Amino acid sequence: MSPTRASHCTVFAPELFSALDKNQPFSSRPGNERAGRARAEVAQTRERRNLKQERRGKESKKVKTAISRLAGRC
Repeated sequence: MSPTRASHCTVFAPELFSALDKNQPFSSRPGNERAGRARAEVAQTRERRNLKQERRGKESKKVKTAISRLAGRC
């Protein structure tokens, strides 16, 4: 079989194998930079959404308190 036709075969590269050392954190292994960025973006989006919901909750609580105070004065 010629090397050009063996595209499905895996070539052993020691430098890549050493990068897959079990002591190395998964996120710092080659090829995981994009996945790490995606996870960071998801976490950032979730944090923003939670802050918005928290702010809305505080605003609605203030409105409810103001309405109940006004209702008590009638």
